[in-house]
Amino acid sequence: MIPIRTYREYGKGLLSLSGIDSFLMVVSEKHLTKRLNKRDGTILAFVYPSADSMPGNVDNDGKEVLGLLFVLKSVCSGNEDEEDEFTTYENLQESLLQVEKQLKEDYTKNNEVMQHLVEDSIHIDPEYKVFGGYNGWSMSFKLNWYGK
Repeated sequence: MIPIRTYREYGKGLLSLSGIDSFLMVVSEKHLTKRLNKRDGTILAFVYPSADSMPGNVDNDGKEVLGLLFVLKSVCSGNEDEEDEFTTYENLQESLLQVEKQLKEDYTKNNEVMQHLVEDSIHIDPEYKVFGGYNGWSMSFKLNWYGK
């Protein structure tokens, strides 16, 4: 399974992307709610990866790792009209697409983490009023991780 320190360092490296203000790494979505605690700005949050054994023979130590991340921004309930809400989602989508582009670019560069990306596994969803009042996007992806 992917070492979580390596995974966290990769996530922190994405802070250089335009529009991302802070990074968090959490165990679960419940943990994310606690850690956000009214944090402002655009937040990139990585959830600790989960893993399943790879199909194949018993000696195979490979894991299919599921990555999940969020790009979020706090919203004040009732203060955004429809156009403001749309603009928030549009800006956060741009940030998320930069993250996706970087993951794919790192895949082609044999980055320590993303060289294991299953490129067609990326899935993106909009998120509304999650984690105590945040809007944004989530992205899941798979990594085929072999070895330590």
